[in-house]
Amino acid sequence: MSRIEEFAGLLRKRGYQVESSDSVVIARHPSAPISLEVRLEKDTLYLRLKYSDIRDYIDDLREAESDESAKEFIEEVLDDLSEAANQLEVLARQKGIRVQSTVKRDVLDILEALEDILES
Repeated sequence: MSRIEEFAGLLRKRGYQVESSDSVVIARHPSAPISLEVRLEKDTLYLRLKYSDIRDYIDDLREAESDESAKEFIEEVLDDLSEAANQLEVLARQKGIRVQSTVKRDVLDILEALEDILES
């Protein structure tokens, strides 16, 4: 099993919808338009969060739930994705692979966007 397949398998076990190629894994959260991108180049693993249509998604959540419930749900999604990224980071380091992650910064960016949306 290749390294990237091993990373994809870990994400599948966590319940993510996983697409993978030779060097990239995209793990989509099953309930939100936020995904974890895992890219392996030589001996470095790059981790980052990506999102699309987050404004529309949050607006839809707000219609069905309170603002506080929508915020809590997005925070839970981000916590889950961060935990998955941490697991991948530990696994990669155990295999001698360097890790460069923007996940913490990405979480802060998404939370800031969430606050802006909820204030509007």
